[in-house]
Amino acid sequence: MPSLSAQLEVEVRTGLEAHIKALDQSIKEADAAMAAQLASDPEWARRLALLRSIPGIGPITARALLAGLPELGKLNRKSIAALTGLAPLNRDSGCMRGRRTTWGGRAEVRTALYMSSRQPSAPTRPPAPSTRA
Repeated sequence: MPSLSAQLEVEVRTGLEAHIKALDQSIKEADAAMAAQLASDPEWARRLALLRSIPGIGPITARALLAGLPELGKLNRKSIAALTGLAPLNRDSGCMRGRRTTWGGRAEVRTALYMSSRQPSAPTRPPAPSTRA
């Protein structure tokens, strides 16, 4: 006969798995609604297609950029870099010259860009055969 803690663990695990399944379904529904909304407007669909044409930009990153950075395409690259917190900003005061560091900006856009850069990219050619036996 299983112990009380083992039974409780099974119940908790079952409940968590059901909750995760429900969350996954909600995410799929939200993604589908967002895709339908973007496809319904020709301007947003054009901007999405343009972002998707950039190597390494997938559907999630493109949507995050469109949602978090509506100025994209209207401002120059330096302004966009500053808005996202990717441009080094100075910390000068009077005669003191401080370090140039990146800070501030829109964290959700920066996070989306960072996460997309962490994804492994598909190799463009098959790996070289190993010389070891």
